[in-house]
Amino acid sequence: MRLAVSLPLVEAIKAELRTSLPDVKSSHRIEALARGLGWATNAAMRAALAAGRPDRVADSAAFQVYLAERGYAVPDRALFDGVLRAQVRAVMATHGRLTHHGFGVYEEGRISVAEWQTRFAASRAEMLEPPALAEFERASEFLSRLSRTRAPTRVLTTYNLKHSAERWHRHRGIEGRWDREYVSNGMLLAAAYHLGFQVKRASPTAFSGHLNVLTASVRALEDELKPVLPQPEPGEPFRVLGRVHPSSFTPRYGYLAAGGAKPILLRPTAHTATNLLRLAPADWWASRFPPRSRRAPFDTLAAMSHLVGLAHEAGIFEPAAFR
Repeated sequence: MRLAVSLPLVEAIKAELRTSLPDVKSSHRIEALARGLGWATNAAMRAALAAGRPDRVADSAAFQVYLAERGYAVPDRALFDGVLRAQVRAVMATHGRLTHHGFGVYEEGRISVAEWQTRFAASRAEMLEPPALAEFERASEFLSRLSRTRAPTRVLTTYNLKHSAERWHRHRGIEGRWDREYVSNGMLLAAAYHLGFQVKRASPTAFSGHLNVLTASVRALEDELKPVLPQPEPGEPFRVLGRVHPSSFTPRYGYLAAGGAKPILLRPTAHTATNLLRLAPADWWASRFPPRSRRAPFDTLAAMSHLVGLAHEAGIFEPAAFR
């Protein structure tokens, strides 16, 4: 994690660590922070900060090791979450209408003032939770790679960009995960403000906004890394990729046909026996599961049992979704 370190940022991170690591001695927290930001001592850090805003790479391991040597075991992301929470809190202080959803809350014009206040407070608080901090980090990493225009453009909204960020992280091919990395609209907006983008609300009632982002740079970044999908085993017509978008209200079930470059995504309502059997030609099914009568091209029950077995192996078999 690269960041421009300043004295106000260091003080904000110290405040976050004081809250998240209350059992750690104050002097040890401060010295560990200096190590985590790349300095040998707190004194060296303060001397460097007095001379400017140096760019540093946060080192969670150095932070942990220093504290471990003094008898303190801290979470792996203690330093990163402290940095991210300080950055998000600074954005929230400047932009009081920003929530985890974006600008405002859902159904703003249809709920009572009391309900609005409850939802607004909850959505603001959500921005400081670990999942939202991870979204902020992913959004920042994506946006920092984009080229900027002189003024916000209306070609893409932040809602479009949050989907682009998710696709980019998914395409990076994180080992053991094929599903996307979720980014909320609100945390992408927070990242944009933090990175100094120009932000213009799409409309007076819109959740999303427009940024001064060059559209061509978004497309180039999305095309930078193509997903490397696991191919079917030799002789198999397709491979079960898994349950896609686990954090989404509408998950998909992913399959890859032999020789295919793009996955086949089935909604829960389309995750049926008929659609699954269409993933391979009838003659292939017949070669594996010969028909028991002349009325059927192959043994459909045996074929379905085979599909269920593949789904079990992929960990996505759900009886209610498999019809």
